[in-house]
Amino acid sequence: MVVTAQALDAPAARAKCQSNMIMADAYRKGFLIDLEGALLERGQPARGALELVQRLQLAHQPHRFISDQRYGAPRELALRLRRQGLRLDEGRIFTSATATARFLGRQEPGGTAFVIGDGGLRHALQRNGFAIDDRDPNYVVVAEGDALSTSLLQRAVNLVRGGAKLIAASLDPSIATHDGIAPGSGAIVSALETATGRKALSLGRLSPVAVCEATRDLATAPAQTVLITDKMDPDVLVGLQLGIVTVLVLGAHSVADLKAFPYKPTLAVKSLTDLLEHELLQAPAA
Repeated sequence: MVVTAQALDAPAARAKCQSNMIMADAYRKGFLIDLEGALLERGQPARGALELVQRLQLAHQPHRFISDQRYGAPRELALRLRRQGLRLDEGRIFTSATATARFLGRQEPGGTAFVIGDGGLRHALQRNGFAIDDRDPNYVVVAEGDALSTSLLQRAVNLVRGGAKLIAASLDPSIATHDGIAPGSGAIVSALETATGRKALSLGRLSPVAVCEATRDLATAPAQTVLITDKMDPDVLVGLQLGIVTVLVLGAHSVADLKAFPYKPTLAVKSLTDLLEHELLQAPAA
């Protein structure tokens, strides 16, 4: 089942010719795909996922898989997915650590950071010319990881109060662990904001900055980028705000569920299999 934005609200629909122009032009665009949300389902490749990846690869379409992977580097994630039958180029996996490090690397070339947690963030920062500093850093960056202590939080508070800028690589309030639920980076950031009176800049998964960084990686302008996700909030909203073509994979949701939102995706599909049949992924006529 494929539902266009026009079908979601027929009285307010744009002219059909305008929609066709958007979709036809979209074939020449780059693709951003929500890895955990749209491409995977309960940790396994979703229906149509293998075919979608193959289609993009064979057509040489620029694409990136946006991941909220909290631990390890893209190489480790690619290896785990390969064991599940999903072969992804590690260079096409774009994590919040990647987005954070690249953005900060341009903001403060050769800068320094104090890092809480990890999630591959330390290595990503170092690859982008940053040094790790616990004395007088430019930034205090909060990710997620196992190493967390009162002394670490106290150090972060004093550094931020001393002038370091507070950065959130993720705002998830909690994370699942082998022992149950643990505070996520969002909870840690909230505590630091309260203790310092400073507001953190969020650079996490599918924040406007992260989407712009991934789009930069594709070498496409936002208007030439297609975002495929299963989340209306914040994914589709961020995409619309940036002028990106948004594709929502409904999954267990229905078109009726979307009426609760004051905005609509460009296109809604029941599954990736339905998206494969849509003109958005069809090669243009010679």
